[in-house]
Amino acid sequence: MLFGLQMAGVLSIRSLMSEKKISSKPTKTNSFGGSVMFGLLFAAGWSPCVGLVLGSILTLASQSETMISGMGMLFIYSVGMGIPFLLVAIFYSKSLHKLRRFHKLMPRIQKAGGIVMIIMGVMLFFGYFQMLSSYLAQFVPFSI
Repeated sequence: MLFGLQMAGVLSIRSLMSEKKISSKPTKTNSFGGSVMFGLLFAAGWSPCVGLVLGSILTLASQSETMISGMGMLFIYSVGMGIPFLLVAIFYSKSLHKLRRFHKLMPRIQKAGGIVMIIMGVMLFFGYFQMLSSYLAQFVPFSI
């Protein structure tokens, strides 16, 4: 909720608006070693975000009634993770100049994202998120 309030512009926490960099010698960005290093750093930053969900999906998949059910869960998780990366890879270079039009919409998009984060935080705090999750679980095509 705190980050949502920050994004919506209700709070202004200066430490969240600052940028911190580690200065080092510039490396050749198109080298194999640079690519491996970027991948390692990306994985280290991404792991805390993905680890809990992936661990939960793996646990559910291992305890599912059938192998097909477990594979379905892992497939949906993988597709959900992969599609955004594929879309960015496909459309990034082709639409970079078109994205400049969205700069004027960014404050609205940021406020909307902040409001969504606040709503999700309130739902989590009061237990409504679990109720929503239970309701949406009935639409999952395989048993968990």
